[in-house]
Amino acid sequence: MSEDDPSAAQEPPRRPWLDDLLVVAAAALTFARGVLHGLIPSWDDRRFLIDFEPVQRISWDALVRIWSEPHFEAYHPLHLMSYWLDVPFVGPNGPVIHAVSLLLWCGALLLVRRVMRAWGLGRGAALLATLAYGLHPVQVEAVSWATGRKEIVALLFASCSILAHERSTGDWDRPAWMSRLAYVAAALAKTTTLPLPLLLAARDVLLRKQPLRAALIGQLPALVVGAGLGMLVVEIWHTNQMIRPAPEGIGPIALVASTITHHLGTALLPVATSPIYPIHRVLADFHWWDALGPVALGLLLWKGGDRGRFVAVAFVVLVAPVSNLWPLYFEVQDRYLSLPLLPLAFGLGAVADALGRRGRAVLALPVVALALLTVRYEGAWTDDIALWTHATHSYPESFYAWMKLGEVRRDAGDIDGALAAYDKAVEAEPRLRLGHAARFQALARRDEQRRGLAPSRAVELSQRYVRVADDPERLRELAGEMVVAGYREAVLLPLGRALDLAPAPPERLENAALIQLGYGNEWLARFYVSRLGRPPLDPRLRRLVDD
Repeated sequence: MSEDDPSAAQEPPRRPWLDDLLVVAAAALTFARGVLHGLIPSWDDRRFLIDFEPVQRISWDALVRIWSEPHFEAYHPLHLMSYWLDVPFVGPNGPVIHAVSLLLWCGALLLVRRVMRAWGLGRGAALLATLAYGLHPVQVEAVSWATGRKEIVALLFASCSILAHERSTGDWDRPAWMSRLAYVAAALAKTTTLPLPLLLAARDVLLRKQPLRAALIGQLPALVVGAGLGMLVVEIWHTNQMIRPAPEGIGPIALVASTITHHLGTALLPVATSPIYPIHRVLADFHWWDALGPVALGLLLWKGGDRGRFVAVAFVVLVAPVSNLWPLYFEVQDRYLSLPLLPLAFGLGAVADALGRRGRAVLALPVVALALLTVRYEGAWTDDIALWTHATHSYPESFYAWMKLGEVRRDAGDIDGALAAYDKAVEAEPRLRLGHAARFQALARRDEQRRGLAPSRAVELSQRYVRVADDPERLRELAGEMVVAGYREAVLLPLGRALDLAPAPPERLENAALIQLGYGNEWLARFYVSRLGRPPLDPRLRRLVDD
């Protein structure tokens, strides 16, 4: 379909560059707020851009290191190489990196508009679909988070692969091979592009009416490469403990269903986007509405016509790597939806085509609403504190959100604020030792600050606390060493845990309290008295209760 052929969509002529200009202007205005933000060191920016030396200089050694092995629990060398556009020249500078990412995003959206046209949308519908896709709040992680650039790079190459496939007239002609080459590049930028050949096959079968066998044969070279890369990805995930156990019983099925429902819900109503979401750990965490996503896709397959079926199949194909068939460490994340949103945007464009010009005018209103939500959400990415405060406000039951807020408060020197966050984390997931260890470490640091203890042993002691958490004798040994070293508040955690595991009779607790009172450790004597469960018999200890 020619860009200048209005008859296919029965629309008045309009110059394509005007649509491109509108796409670029809308994207620039929507994401401009995030350009001046700094990096988010607590959320991968430190690992990728500050501490990882190969992205900071252009050299043969850096190139070899980037390509020779996985980094950061993934093999995405083209993502890492994309930072050679800016980091070697200005360093890990947040505004510059964000500006370059926005420029790349604008370029990617120009390709997306052409993809929508190639898939058969009229000009106005393609423009509307592109804006809905590009201005959606889930794209904030791609554009306004420095480490999220992988989504942009993957989209650029995936769009090139789709467009080359559309120009192909045979399985082995030059455009077909260009499509496969672009696909490999996309897969080397982001794992979620691995099923792209299946999307192309679905396009051929459902919209071009090719036989399924012929469509799959045409994608066979890419599918073989994708299968090999897929096995590598799963191996990397296993090696780096990025796959967690699924809930028991029908938990694996429920987990996949809830994941699809979450992503569809976020696509259609993105009013509570967040960098981190709560995790389903047991079967009781699921609800009946977690099945609504698969049901909706099933209805679309049944009654949606060819375009509707393509939307459903393409979405399922693209979301498959992050659907928790292998339960991911972070169950759902907004960036997982960045590419699967593409067929959903096409679906919106298909509806716009069916409704005509007046219908498109009505559908433009939710697109404007998406842009406003995106501008608002960008404010959460100002800095680390703002991001994790937003996450905890959005999902107070999210253990990891409270953990990250505690971490950034602790590193900023706000130990009291960190302790408050860790208390919430422990409340959300009392069975996870990670929260207890973080709270222990924060208490140890506060002891060190208040009592001038140096050098800091907070990390070492917290790790030891976790290792011996089920051994009351070793917990008491740890507490005794900490008392001698000068710690106070932090001592009460291993000591209290030891008494929870192996309760002591009241007489023994009174004796321990008297011994500590004799050593001048009134604070520790008060602790033993608090565990008695009855008034102390010794008058010296009764005084502690009365004070």
